[in-house]
Amino acid sequence: MRTACFTIKNGPMNGGYDMRILAMHDFADDCLHPEDDNAWFVSEQGVFALVADGCSEPYFGKQFMYPGGLTGGQKVVRTIRQAFSSANPEDDLGDVVIRANEEIWNIQQKHRGNEVHRDDPATLANASFSCLKFDRKARIMEVIWGADVFTIWVTRSGKVNIVGGDNRDAEMERERRYVELVADAHSDHEKEKAAQKRYWLEEFPRLKRKHDNVEYSILNGSLDVATHWHREVVKEPIDFIVVVSDGAWIPMEDWGKNPVKAKYFVQLLKNGGGWDSALPWIREQQNHGLTNQRVKRPEAAGLAIFAE
Repeated sequence: MRTACFTIKNGPMNGGYDMRILAMHDFADDCLHPEDDNAWFVSEQGVFALVADGCSEPYFGKQFMYPGGLTGGQKVVRTIRQAFSSANPEDDLGDVVIRANEEIWNIQQKHRGNEVHRDDPATLANASFSCLKFDRKARIMEVIWGADVFTIWVTRSGKVNIVGGDNRDAEMERERRYVELVADAHSDHEKEKAAQKRYWLEEFPRLKRKHDNVEYSILNGSLDVATHWHREVVKEPIDFIVVVSDGAWIPMEDWGKNPVKAKYFVQLLKNGGGWDSALPWIREQQNHGLTNQRVKRPEAAGLAIFAE
């Protein structure tokens, strides 16, 4: 796990507070990442922040590798970070997201040509995301998110707010179909391998075409990203905010909407040792009672921001 801890003095949060930031990226056991690769970003002045969770294409077999040894998912995440790092503080949050999305398409088309199609999400590398903008003058926070990156914030009055996981039905349908195919193999190793191959080559792309950019928004270069993203403006002063990928959050049966667990989680971050305490607790929650989890330790990224 790679972590970072830093403070932005007199940042824009709540109109002008010091912003203490705890960041984390925990890589899956079988995942190789360059040393400078992180799935989180905070701009120098603290105006913009984000977490993005990349997903590569194809989903079975040999992946296309971009220059520098990057997978498609890593390239998408890096492109999003670059778009935000070049944004001006006065830029509209939605405009920055759209610019990032456009560049994601340009890069995929440049390197993969006619293998990718803008209207077919099953051919495109992509990322779930949640991005923030803190407006000092207006004393507000704005958040735009798509799919299964979760954003949790606690206001000064103690109210817990949780958004994200908007692809829950899509994820559960994909999970059900995977379990059905593997179960039909009746523990026969060769049949099970064939079932997995069928899922990744046929069923997964079919279900992605059914759901992606139709029921929820991901960043993949498609034209209609702004149609399906979610956007919220928070006017109440915020005590702290946490943004996490699904790999750093509680299992699908809770789907991140349990305020008691959310509050305990953010208190661990704030007072109990940061990510060194919070992430092991999350891993316990993920592993408790789960029988179908295909990745024992999924990749996880998180960002915690405290107003001080």
